[in-house]
This record gives sequence, C-alpha cells and structure tokens, in this order.
Amino acid sequence: ARGPDTFDWAIENDLNIMSTPLQKPFEEVLDLAGKLQASLEKYPGKARPKWLVLRNSCVYDRSEQWRMPVAAAKQYSSRFQGLFTTDGEVINGFPKEIDFGDLTRASDYTDEHVWKNMMFGTSGEIVEKLKMYEEAGVDLFCYGADFGLDGKDARRSLELFITEVMPHFQ
Repeated sequence: ARGPDTFDWAIENDLNIMSTPLQKPFEEVLDLAGKLQASLEKYPGKARPKWLVLRNSCVYDRSEQWRMPVAAAKQYSSRFQGLFTTDGEVINGFPKEIDFGDLTRASDYTDEHVWKNMMFGTSGEIVEKLKMYEEAGVDLFCYGADFGLDGKDARRSLELFITEVMPHFQ
C-alpha cells in the first residue's frame, strides 16, 4: 500500500498492510503512517491492521563499508528503472541500465541519499533507524535482501542482523 485507496481497501477488508517507501527519505514512512491513520479514521470500529514496511537492507561490520551496499543498490535501481524508461533492451540477461541523470528525481540516487534512506549501516546504526520506524507505528520490518549484494556480503549482513540487531526488538 502506498496510496490512500489501498490503505482504505485493506482496512475495509480486514487485511494487513505492506508498504515500501522505495528509496525515499524516512519522511515517506511518516507520510505512509499518516495515510494509515487517515484510513483508520474513515472506518471507525475496524481493527488496526498489522503494518509491515520493506526496505533494502545491509548490515556491515565497519562504517567505512557503507559504499558496498550503495553500489549494489544503485546498479539494481538502474536496471529496475530501465524497465520503465528504455525500449526494453536486455544486455546479458538484465534490463539495460539507465543514467540516473536522465531521471527527474536524479537526486534520489546519489550515494549519500541511497545510504541514508535504505536500511544500510552498522548494527548500531540499523538499531537506531529501526527504532524510528517503531516510533512511527511500523509493526513489522521486512529485511529486503535481494538487491544484488555479493553472496558473502549478503550472508554476513543477515548474520549481523540476526545476532546484533534483532535482540534489540524482542
């Protein structure tokens, strides 16, 4: 759910909700929380659904590793956006990558923007980011692992998430 109509439909039909703020800033999570609240107010007496938010995620050992998930996420986004902005050309089995400079929201794809807005960081940074989501009313977090990380980095990230992040939310 991203739009008011999808939140309304889910609440009206007693369904839980999954949202993704894409690569947008945390303020998008707050906007989605506001849409959820507005829909709840339209349907008094309906139960509040569980709300899950998905973000690409990577936990790493040292803060200087921050560019590793950013590079993978940007390549993934370039191919994904290429599905919508090119003629469908495929290169070696992947959609043709696009130049972010050609997008109207090119600033959404700077290294710093991607790092800040995805769930990328050391375990301590991830705990702090997740606390913000919890305070915004997010019930469940979906760890988005499939955005092109190297296998060993993806495994290490998941291990760190399980052993160093999850214990803070039990």
